[in-house]
Amino acid sequence: TPYDPSRTTAAALAVSLGMAKASSRSALAGQFAQRDDAVRATVNELARAALVTLCVGESPDSVSVDELVRSALASDPVSSPTLGRLLAVVQDLLARDVAWFLMTRGDADRHYELWRQVMIMADDDLMAPAGTLCAFAAWLSGRGALASTAAERVAQVRPDYPFLELIIDILVSGMSPDRWEGYRRSIAQISAEGPSAGAVAGDAAG
Repeated sequence: TPYDPSRTTAAALAVSLGMAKASSRSALAGQFAQRDDAVRATVNELARAALVTLCVGESPDSVSVDELVRSALASDPVSSPTLGRLLAVVQDLLARDVAWFLMTRGDADRHYELWRQVMIMADDDLMAPAGTLCAFAAWLSGRGALASTAAERVAQVRPDYPFLELIIDILVSGMSPDRWEGYRRSIAQISAEGPSAGAVAGDAAG
């Protein structure tokens, strides 16, 4: 039966929730376009300096990463030093997974916007962790097209990044975001009993 998709109640609900349809695929991709200005240069300089500190010291602990992400989520706008610090810490697999596990269906929109900001500031060699967190948050918020577009951007620079493989598997399978809470609890339990959550994620992607 022919129908006009722009006049359905689903379309009206999406608009009311701020999920208006993008004008084109390129408009979606534009949300993840790399910024090219002095602010981005500053963020990457700060990130690389933080990485040097992390390399000669201990890896970031889960409590400090948790506090950093929660503080950034509550900030508007997020400062350049915070963006640089986030970009640096998620290069560490365990720190990235702490940020990943903080996501819920209820706050996925906020995580998406935070990691999108980090993603567009990142140099290509640093972008994959933030980009995959952004893609995952987009999927978790129910925006599969955005998730796919963010994943494509990551694939341009790190097609072999294991977490990207997991996200692509999720998107291809059509997995419902509602399953995330149970999946997260399972990974957390396995991680507590032995291997890291990052290792479990890598195994799942494989």
